[in-house]
Amino acid sequence: MFKQKILLFSCVILLSPIYIYGWGNNVTHPKLTIQAMELLISEDARFSYLRDYLRSTNPGAPELRCLDEGSVKEDYGTGPDWNEDVWGSEQDPKVPRFSWKSHGYNPVTDKAWAYLPTDNTHKYAGKVWENILEGDNPIFHIGRMCHLIEDMTSPAHANAVFHGTGDDLESYAEGNYDAIVFEAVKVKKPSTHGITGELQEDSYSHFIKNVVWQAYYMTTFWGGLLIDEEGDEQPDSELKRMFPYDDGKGLRFDPGGFFNAGYVVDDVGYYYPGFTFFNPEWWPCKGDPNYFYIHNIDGDDSGHSDPGAPGCVPRAFKRNKLKRIKSEDALHEVMEANDKDFRLLLCESLFPLAVEWTAGFLELATAPHIPPPLEGMEGIGVSI
Repeated sequence: MFKQKILLFSCVILLSPIYIYGWGNNVTHPKLTIQAMELLISEDARFSYLRDYLRSTNPGAPELRCLDEGSVKEDYGTGPDWNEDVWGSEQDPKVPRFSWKSHGYNPVTDKAWAYLPTDNTHKYAGKVWENILEGDNPIFHIGRMCHLIEDMTSPAHANAVFHGTGDDLESYAEGNYDAIVFEAVKVKKPSTHGITGELQEDSYSHFIKNVVWQAYYMTTFWGGLLIDEEGDEQPDSELKRMFPYDDGKGLRFDPGGFFNAGYVVDDVGYYYPGFTFFNPEWWPCKGDPNYFYIHNIDGDDSGHSDPGAPGCVPRAFKRNKLKRIKSEDALHEVMEANDKDFRLLLCESLFPLAVEWTAGFLELATAPHIPPPLEGMEGIGVSI
């Protein structure tokens, strides 16, 4: 099984066209962007002019580069899910053809995708910001930056996990967006909601860093120091309480054979020590001892996520979904019983994170346009 996975992964890399999407482009990115815009308008009606810069309101003006169009075309691709009827088939010349290469950012390692040398999102965002400052279709490029902030709320992107063959949460979010109940309540900015003193300046840079750190903390789980012992022998931890050992199932060590010895969680799969490059299920966080990232969250080991299928359900989860659990925490105080799908748990917290911080960036980047010209984009420039 493990050798087959290595062969399959290698074939995909060598033979397949690759597009790495944090959230889907037909539903999730444009809706997150529009909800962020509406949240901002609800706090300050002066920003209602942004509704005039949505592609859906300008079907007769395809040359008008709009907010939601920028949010979508930052991930431009020709994959089977691309909706040409809505977004067209032409790549914007300011968007790099392989922009996805810079849409990952692990804040611990400062890397984009593991084993792929390229700028991470934080560095790449500086180039998009330059496009905004140039004043040529700035609303379109502001939409691109919205996309980058939203991508920082994707677990795979905040952990810099290559997922060219698909991602469980992306598929689930795209297929269930309208059914997921969440509430974005506050426009957030570094100066008012920054997580550390060093990240409290209202700049595009600190928007990216605040969001990625919050998503990273939410989606990495303290597992303690795992041991090579069978049965219910793993140390008490956040990970163990999520998947407790019971009647031969749950977090445990499987001695297996030479290639198959490793740690296993039912409905998630194996972590094979020493083989994290090829590991598609869960593994230790690089540079972050005793924390683990779980990639296979849909309970399906076929490699094809079904957004409508029952998913993996952790038995417990953190009470404060966006707070990292630490080794010194009293687990019974910071965790609670859970019966929700893992994917739903993440979406309910990550969607508000995306909307609230994207709304804050929209306020920062579009405030100079109040009141803006309402016919075309001529004369609009951003000077911040």
